[in-house]
Amino acid sequence: MPVMDGIQAMEKICTMSFAVPIIAVMAYAFYTEQQAIQAGCNAVISKPYSVEKLRETIESYIGSRKLRKECNLLEMSIG
Repeated sequence: MPVMDGIQAMEKICTMSFAVPIIAVMAYAFYTEQQAIQAGCNAVISKPYSVEKLRETIESYIGSRKLRKECNLLEMSIG
């Protein structure tokens, strides 16, 4: 991101609202999972990841009913 990195973005989001779950998707190029959690992330998914793992993680924070349709569309677009 041109203005701030992911850790800085998470810290800023956490100062605005703790009610928003943050799930980091990372390749461990710059940060570790522990750094992301310490910055305010609720969960971390490592690349490469499956759509099923992403779905399970999101569902654990927002529930499954609303998410099923969106994930099915995502699976079709990823192929």
